[in-house]
Amino acid sequence: MSAGEINDLMQIWGARHAPQDPPFHNKQHLYDTVDSIPFGDVPWQSFAIKYNGAVREGDVEAAPWKLKDFVVYYCDPRQVLYSQLQNPDFAGEMDFGPLRVYDKAGKCRYCNFMSGNWAYCQADIIAEDPCTHGAAFCPVILGSDKTTVSIATGQTEYYPAYISNGMIHNNVRRAHRNGLTLLAFLAIPKTNVKHKDSEEFWQFKRSLFHGALTAILETLRPAMTLPEVV
Repeated sequence: MSAGEINDLMQIWGARHAPQDPPFHNKQHLYDTVDSIPFGDVPWQSFAIKYNGAVREGDVEAAPWKLKDFVVYYCDPRQVLYSQLQNPDFAGEMDFGPLRVYDKAGKCRYCNFMSGNWAYCQADIIAEDPCTHGAAFCPVILGSDKTTVSIATGQTEYYPAYISNGMIHNNVRRAHRNGLTLLAFLAIPKTNVKHKDSEEFWQFKRSLFHGALTAILETLRPAMTLPEVV
């Protein structure tokens, strides 16, 4: 529907249902309302990581990864978690505090994440700080696996990283209802067969993986000590 047709429809709506106002004043009011909806896909961002050590003579052939920029694509994890926590589909299927569940025999049952001992102990630690009283503990769950992503220039391998929060129940996470969200594509460096098992190359692979995650998760750092209102 074109912008002019939207304006015409709102005028017709207002005329037919007077004195009740139409749901939108005009096409711009409709566009602004849609843009203000807090739900939806979090925009993708990217940054590049490069080896910053010494480059020796012959590394161009033996260690081409030392000269390459590795691009990491990611979404802001803070915005992703906000989207999960504000999703009305999860109403009634989230635990906003640790809990212990017992069966009729008095035996403790472990079902969802917040029923575990670790969540219970973490909440006790957080409660020791008076500044956090009244705040809910929101664990962040990360996962990664190796896959091959096809792009226009060929086959490029990435580690996809996923994020979820520990408040939602397990059935929500398993049902693919946006309780488990794709967070990032982590770059995988490559080298020739002769040098793929070298200690220097493996150390760089580990540094690249952990350095990328550190940069991606940086927006979560403030909320680790100071509660945020969602």
